[in-house]
Amino acid sequence: FFFNSKTYIIIGLQHSERLFPISEEGVISTRTFQKPMNLYLYIPPQSAHQDGLMKGIVYGELKRYLWQNTKREDYIKMVSKFFQRCLKRNWPYKRLYRIFIDANRKLADSKSSQATQNATMSQEQHDNEGNKKRDRVFLKLKFHPNYIPRKKIRELYEEELEDVLRDQLGVNQFTICYSRAQNISDCVVRSRLHQAEGETVSTFLGGVT
Repeated sequence: FFFNSKTYIIIGLQHSERLFPISEEGVISTRTFQKPMNLYLYIPPQSAHQDGLMKGIVYGELKRYLWQNTKREDYIKMVSKFFQRCLKRNWPYKRLYRIFIDANRKLADSKSSQATQNATMSQEQHDNEGNKKRDRVFLKLKFHPNYIPRKKIRELYEEELEDVLRDQLGVNQFTICYSRAQNISDCVVRSRLHQAEGETVSTFLGGVT
């Protein structure tokens, strides 16, 4: 059915003449490739990560699958596999189903709205976007499941600081964001090897003593 097929690390590129109307150069169709030994160790629901992290993971994976798979049926196949793997990580079916539905809807909405924005966005709107960023303040905290809730922080801000920051600094938007806490991999895995002073690889390969 396919010919001239070659598998790469991330995706398989396939040259097809039967599935698509083709030009003289032919048509390239793509689909996601996953390594056979991949363990798919997605975070479980018992994890101490912030609540929205799984939503971000699902949205990111679906967005990647949508970009990588030319055919709709390949995209659906990958999403179904992803859903089953998350279920095996002990995610409740109903909760997971809602996350997937919301992510897929968000992807569809962003795809259509992006095309409209690109056609209508003017220089004046770009300038307004820049001004909005200057009117915004962020409170960044390290996430912990037992920390003060986001809702309480916002209530305190509205009671104590909102009027002062708006009147004196022109702040119109307050955003609370979280960074993840340090985990085991940060302690046991190094992103680079230790380099002893005066013992670089180039020293030995270059014959310098």
